[in-house]
Amino acid sequence: MEFDSKVKQAVEKHDENSLAHPQNWGEALLATAHPTVEHYLPLLYCMGSTDDRDAVSYPYEGFDFGSISMRMILFGETKDSESRPAE
Repeated sequence: MEFDSKVKQAVEKHDENSLAHPQNWGEALLATAHPTVEHYLPLLYCMGSTDDRDAVSYPYEGFDFGSISMRMILFGETKDSESRPAE
């Protein structure tokens, strides 16, 4: 649950550096939360397609089997989307 909390905080701050180096939160914490990283790495791709103006929401937050985070992260319309130029 600690790892999930750290990920949530980093996502909300759009802190890509922390997300790219989760071992800095503790090697043991990373090894316990993600013994292999194939379920973690897609988050980095998603974060790479956002910027700090993009809204973040969590359509689902919960844990299966008491410790497996099932958090869904949704990056949506920016808060200032009307002021952004059309692409």
